[in-house]
Amino acid sequence: MSDDKDAIKASLVPLIAEARATKKWLWCNYQDMWFSPSELEKANAEGRFLWGPINWRLRDPQERVLELERAVSGAQAQLERFKKALAEA
Repeated sequence: MSDDKDAIKASLVPLIAEARATKKWLWCNYQDMWFSPSELEKANAEGRFLWGPINWRLRDPQERVLELERAVSGAQAQLERFKKALAEA
């Protein structure tokens, strides 16, 4: 691993530790990607998602749960409207 990657990996250690201690997940602010602390550690060990701490925010994973539930609900409503329109056609 190059020195740059080692430096980035080392710079993420405190952030991952804070995420774990506060029961938060790491969210990438430009990719809208969510990782548990363990997931990001594993990915980093594999040389993936080695982006500096400025690219990550600690967030409550329940935010993502609610986001996904809203998306599912919206998709379900859209499906029901489409089925109704299809039946009436």
